[in-house]
Amino acid sequence: MERTEKLLSMALRTREIIVWQIVQERALDLISCASWVAPTRKNNKATSNIRENLCTKILMAEPQCIQLGFVEPLEEGESFLTFPHKVGGLPVWLVPKNFPSPEQLRCGRCDVVMPLLLQIYAPLSGANVNAFHRTIYIFSCMNGYCVRHHPRKSYKVLRAQLPKVNPYYQPNSDSESDDAWIPLLHARSCPVCGLCGQFQCAGCHTMRYCSKEHQREDWAFHKSECTEFKELGECV
Repeated sequence: MERTEKLLSMALRTREIIVWQIVQERALDLISCASWVAPTRKNNKATSNIRENLCTKILMAEPQCIQLGFVEPLEEGESFLTFPHKVGGLPVWLVPKNFPSPEQLRCGRCDVVMPLLLQIYAPLSGANVNAFHRTIYIFSCMNGYCVRHHPRKSYKVLRAQLPKVNPYYQPNSDSESDDAWIPLLHARSCPVCGLCGQFQCAGCHTMRYCSKEHQREDWAFHKSECTEFKELGECV
């Protein structure tokens, strides 16, 4: 039996959009109107100079791009990368240890554990050497009343970051992809919710769970592999 996530995972794909041409055209239109300058003879020359200077600066500016995110299902046979952009499902932890427990992700109003809303890989390799790898996680309560009336209590945002040289990933010299990193340690998280697994299976001492409830829920999937893990002594 194949273990599947309780919540649907979707890929968050980013595309660069060049918007500077639109900004230029709109700015030039506003300058041509010049409604912010009083129409008097005294300042006509000054107004003309201001217009020319602004137009020159706008036209000479470098084109700028922004990134937009589009939520799309994974294609057949496709899996998430080491550093994914994703919506829903289980979190993929950048730092595979000391990640949150369910108690740290409870809604401040209804006290229910909040699932992952989305995670974004957003490195700051050029600006901060300690954030060569950086992932932002957003967790949200599924109760609509909490979200509408208590937004400060029903969301939690977490950030994880690592320098380029770290004990968890090594670069893959065979690939030039931005995601060409080999994980050296896998997170031992609860397979049901993806959070910190404080309890381990008494049979194989391999699988970890955040609670007894999730261990019972996963037993239908883990039962067939428990004996195998125990015999092989493998770590997942």
